[in-house]
Amino acid sequence: MDWLSYQKEALKTAIYPKGATAIAYTALGLTDEIGEFYEALGTPKAQKELGDVFWYVACFCNEADIDISQVETKALKEIGSTPNFGILPSCDFLVPIDQLRLSSAKICGLVKKYIRDDGSSEKGIPAVKKDSIYEEMSKIVLSIYYICSYTGFSWSEVAKQNLDKLKSRQERGKLKGSGDDR
Repeated sequence: MDWLSYQKEALKTAIYPKGATAIAYTALGLTDEIGEFYEALGTPKAQKELGDVFWYVACFCNEADIDISQVETKALKEIGSTPNFGILPSCDFLVPIDQLRLSSAKICGLVKKYIRDDGSSEKGIPAVKKDSIYEEMSKIVLSIYYICSYTGFSWSEVAKQNLDKLKSRQERGKLKGSGDDR
């Protein structure tokens, strides 16, 4: 599975308002889930929280009209590999986690400025802001690959578990609400 395949399935479970609100919702959700992942580090819940980060990456890229395949390609060029890589070049484990938080904060800032300056425009996010968002999203995807490598999580397995969880919730009419036990 690649990011585009994951995104196609994830979007089948997306329930939120459209337009500028959807962009804001998915940016805030991404930042929130990165925080939840950070809190869950070292626990069995971490892999599930990382899957939730995947979902918001996919949905945000869709809403911001960012090609997730290009994001994935840029991230993979940085590591010269595929999502099925082994151990990546060494760096402090906290570096990719800090990058997740920093990039999601930058994305929220860019979305804030989009809403302030251009939010009522039917044209979507202006190219200059979109280019910056693309750069930050590539850093998030790269960080996810490093985190999978460090934790031993299989990227594909995290994606599959997340989609299975969402499909189950969808079948039971439990996509709305909060909490793991839906």
